[in-house]
Amino acid sequence: MKFVLAANHRFKSWVDRCTASLDRLKADYTVYDLGSLGTGTPWLIKNDTFQSMGYYRSNYIHHACKGMHKPGVLINFLHRQEPGQLVCLIDADTVVLDPMAELEKQVIDVALTVNAPERFEQLGEYFYLNAGVMFVRRTEPALRFLDRWRERAKADQNEQLALFNMLKDAEGESVLELPVSIYNYRQVTDQPIPPTAKIVHYIASLRDPVMRRLWSMRGVDRPLPAPP
Repeated sequence: MKFVLAANHRFKSWVDRCTASLDRLKADYTVYDLGSLGTGTPWLIKNDTFQSMGYYRSNYIHHACKGMHKPGVLINFLHRQEPGQLVCLIDADTVVLDPMAELEKQVIDVALTVNAPERFEQLGEYFYLNAGVMFVRRTEPALRFLDRWRERAKADQNEQLALFNMLKDAEGESVLELPVSIYNYRQVTDQPIPPTAKIVHYIASLRDPVMRRLWSMRGVDRPLPAPP
């Protein structure tokens, strides 16, 4: 498995921690520099709001959009891989704790990390899945899925909402749903990380004063957890 992550200068410290975890596992990874990161493959995002504040302006008011670049980055990276190669796209604010060889054996084109049903009912459709971690194999169906994701994200003005909507009308791809508790564990407090978690997602936006102000301005009707 190969890993790919993308960030700009705002997330330099998170990238350093993420790549340190990958180095510990001797993993194969690539970093895309989205602007002034100072390391990795240049992939400049010409969006002033993203570069200065870390999010894309959007009419989707329920959640800040921070990953419109993800489909394009993943398409570019997959085209550089051999057919059949499995790739994990991870956010910069993650740490990979353990290898995931078991996923190599799965017959999948795309795998997404999803919340338990009760969590989905509590938070709403946007939070059914989390696009901070996803697995894609270099197959023709997967590439078609990513092309559709890129276009749907533009229409929905949010890459994560687009993925949720696409799950309802999959067009022949093998889409596997993986538990966030193992492959995308959301660490928002000082609670111990469960031993089953293989990827921990620290949710950098909750520790970013600009993003917290954005949530407040948009009238989020549930309290944000305090950053640890």
